[in-house]
Amino acid sequence: LLRRAAGPVWDSDQVRLTVCDVAALPKRYMGVHVIGGDRLGIMVRFPTAWLIEPFNRDSFLAPNGNGDETAGLPTGFLDALRHIIAPHLPDSDLGLATVAAKVGTSPQSLQRKLRANGTTLTAVVRELKKDRAIEDLLRTDRSIGDIASALGFDNATSFTRAFKTWTGMPPREYRKRYREL
Repeated sequence: LLRRAAGPVWDSDQVRLTVCDVAALPKRYMGVHVIGGDRLGIMVRFPTAWLIEPFNRDSFLAPNGNGDETAGLPTGFLDALRHIIAPHLPDSDLGLATVAAKVGTSPQSLQRKLRANGTTLTAVVRELKKDRAIEDLLRTDRSIGDIASALGFDNATSFTRAFKTWTGMPPREYRKRYREL
């Protein structure tokens, strides 16, 4: 919202976002500096000069704002949850309590919201890991062990077993088959 309102004067290096849990957001979220603060809420700091810039209502209300790419920004609860969880895939504890703390809600509230969206936290994490594994296999030359470790698996064998469950084939075979297409 701030980026769209600032328009052409937007400079992410001049924005400071203070949040309770820095780990809840990716580093340099949307290009801004994310700083840890207290539990009293979120604070956004930006140059006051931006407040006197002319406001372009049409540009602000346009589907893509000021020409900025908004693809990939969360559009709903599950998208936002995936966005928050994705940087933490290597963490060994992505349970309900941990993720609820990152989201800033209670485990019960998170579970209710997931249920209302027809899914579970386990399913969301599994899907994120599957998508990241496929992307890494097809777009990088990282070893299976490195990919497994980056996704929080204890070893390449457990990753291979999970990947085979997800796709019906082991990671090496998947990489070989779909990279050649």
